[in-house]
Formats: sequence, structure tokens, C-alpha cells
Amino acid sequence: MRCATLLVDPGKAGDNRYSLQDYVNADSGFKLQVPENWVAETPGGRIELFQKGEYGGKRIIISIEPLASKAADLRIFGDSASYGKSRAAEIEADNPGTTTTLLATSEKNEARYYYYEYVLNSFKPQHYWVVVGAGLGQNPTARKFRLRQQITVSCQLPEENVETDPQDVQLLKQIIDSFQFIDEQS
Repeated sequence: MRCATLLVDPGKAGDNRYSLQDYVNADSGFKLQVPENWVAETPGGRIELFQKGEYGGKRIIISIEPLASKAADLRIFGDSASYGKSRAAEIEADNPGTTTTLLATSEKNEARYYYYEYVLNSFKPQHYWVVVGAGLGQNPTARKFRLRQQITVSCQLPEENVETDPQDVQLLKQIIDSFQFIDEQS
């Protein structure tokens, strides 16, 4: 992690509880802003960032998988709405006894990024904001041969906190909005 920056839109009311910094993954060629002092763990091959001592609360989950295409976009999965629906169905299949409610989908940069928002209805419902991107690959050789990666960044918050803590909602949306591939930096 590097490049300390300051959080939250100063034009909005509320406290500025977090200071953000850039989380840079040079191997996979992306960056996003995350709260300083959050800890990172790598369970099951993914990266999870969360506030120390806060388990089951708000968190960032990053997964990196090969993309089964050399295309520079996500259209191989259909449009963003189709992708969101298929992911919701997969989540339900992976979590028996749960349901998902897909709330919104969108795309950006000619389908290089898909966004979706959903609620996982379970014994403790969770709200998710997600961005999926088509990345360039893990190293210069992979990039030379256009071997792409699918980077998924999910921000999670207990559904009960969505109404009671708008600053946390704003923080997680800001994290999702900050995600970008390094090759797109200005």
C-alpha cells in the first residue's frame, strides 16, 4: 500500500472517520483506495481487508482469476444485467438456504468494468457493492500474449447498518468507484 490520501467528500455532512490510501497490486495491474490501518488477510486465495477486530462487519474482498478470453472487456459474459443475474444465481447455489436480491447493475469504459449491487438474504443479511474488471494479466509475458484476468472487488456491509450508518455506505461506494487498472492512469 502507498500514497496516503484523505477520505470522504468534504462537501458531505458527517464525520471523516477514515483516511484512505492507495492499495496497489502491481502484479495484476490495478489499484483502489482502502482505509489506512485496515488489515489484510488472504483466505482461500483471495485478499480480504477489514478493520482490525471487526469480523463479520464491513470488509473489502478482492479475487483475481484468469479470464477465459483475450478480449479487453467483459462482454463474453453478456451485458452487466445478465452478468449480475448469473452471479446472484451462483451465490445462491454456493450458499444453500439463502436468496439474493439484485438491486442495480451498470458498466463503464466499454464494458471493461461491470458494477452490481445486491443483498444476500441469510441469517445475517449482507449488502454488497461489486466491481468486476477485465485486467491485463499478471506479468509482462502474460500481457504480451494478452492473457487477461478478471479482478472482482466486493465491499460488504451488514444490511442492518445500511440505514443506520450512511458514512459506511459512502465509504464502500467510494472504494468501489476508486478501482482502476494501472494502464488507465492519467
